[in-house]
Amino acid sequence: MDLLVDIGNSRVKWGYNDIRLEPGVPVIHQDSDFEARLFSTWRALPKSPRRMAISCVASNAVLDQVKTIALDLWPSMSIIQAHSVAEAYGVRNAYEFPEKLGVDRWLCLIAARHYWSEPVCIVDCGTAITIDVMDRNGCHLGGLICPGLTLMKHSLSNGTANLQLSAQSGLPVLARNTSDAIDNGALYAVIGMIKSLIADLNKPVKDLAVNNLPILQRDRLLDRQVSETGKAVVKSTRKYSRRPVNRVTEPSKKLIVPGRYLSRNPKLVLTGGDAGDIAPHLDNVSCVVPDLVLKGLSLILAE
Repeated sequence: MDLLVDIGNSRVKWGYNDIRLEPGVPVIHQDSDFEARLFSTWRALPKSPRRMAISCVASNAVLDQVKTIALDLWPSMSIIQAHSVAEAYGVRNAYEFPEKLGVDRWLCLIAARHYWSEPVCIVDCGTAITIDVMDRNGCHLGGLICPGLTLMKHSLSNGTANLQLSAQSGLPVLARNTSDAIDNGALYAVIGMIKSLIADLNKPVKDLAVNNLPILQRDRLLDRQVSETGKAVVKSTRKYSRRPVNRVTEPSKKLIVPGRYLSRNPKLVLTGGDAGDIAPHLDNVSCVVPDLVLKGLSLILAE
């Protein structure tokens, strides 16, 4: 049996893989009794795990706490910590410095590549909301990050006076009191961002403001294309180049842009703790997978 652990900004999500993935009850690592609760929960597992795979975007202190608890319970267990890399498991990382991509986002991409062959837009609805887009060839196109629903509301509370906050997720309607207005405004911000991105992904590249992108990203979006005959395409460098030279783009199945679109009609996949609250307000959600990071960890252990 393998133990899978996703240490997020607020909670430790975990599960064990014994024939199939069995998710456990998340534990908030900011609580004072965190260590005691996690220890007692894991001690009740039906079997002793042989390996533990970890994804961590929290502090090293929390990571060390989790490792210590695991080794206290199972001293002979091996621990594998996941890290983001440039390319692996059929996924090509879009970041200029691949290791800077959050490992939870990287694992979601790995899982999505394994389960779906079409383009995907992954929205992880946690403390922070992250969005990552990958084309049908496994090329990560990049992503977005914004505060999650709770963090948005707390930022208002911390920056203003006399605002009443609630734990509700809100509704996409106009509110008639301040507490609901905050809840609904945060929800509108998130669903508006997702809808706007999906709309942009369905626009031809020539309609997007690509001139504002960094040179490296523009090169990926505009130059790396293959002709209909499958032969190498020779294109002169565009206006952003400092001098006119010819670029030769070799045929490859790892193109950043298939045709003239960034990622047309991507499969919209939601994960994370707030996914169930956000998904009903989006018309084109393909599926909600709460444990997508854990699925990515299980794929790493399967290699």
